[in-house]
Amino acid sequence: MPKLLLTLLETFGFIFFVSNRRKLLSRKKKKHSLGTANVILTVW
Repeated sequence: MPKLLLTLLETFGFIFFVSNRRKLLSRKKKKHSLGTANVILTVW
């Protein structure tokens, strides 16, 4: 059961990361993208 939960969290995290990255790339704000990456890495 915990393994399934972990897989779900990783999937949602990946989708969140990809969608955020696309938004950030369109804005082209390097500082903000680094901050988002740090938050995601901290959560993982």
